[in-house]
Amino acid sequence: MDETLLKWQQKLQPDLMDNLIRRYHLLRYIRVSEPVGRRALAQEMDISERVLRREVELFKNEQLLLIETQGMRLTEDGKNLLEALESSIQVLTVEHLCRRNLNARFM
Repeated sequence: MDETLLKWQQKLQPDLMDNLIRRYHLLRYIRVSEPVGRRALAQEMDISERVLRREVELFKNEQLLLIETQGMRLTEDGKNLLEALESSIQVLTVEHLCRRNLNARFM
């Protein structure tokens, strides 16, 4: 990821990292638990079903997720994206948490 681009995006969308990290964790949990129902996923991830519906709709529109009667599961594109994000998201998560803690401490 281009760090300069990411910094500009964070200025324009301060919640960008929170959304990226949350969506990564949602995709990861779906992958590990598939097929998984929406209610179980919302409870496990500690988010409202309304927020989860919005995220699921995004994933579905981007063809990252299949919704079947047994539950949700990732498409090949979803699995590929999750794999591609794996190493980057771990580094970004640590950096993001450090920045949040520093900002909270000095503001």
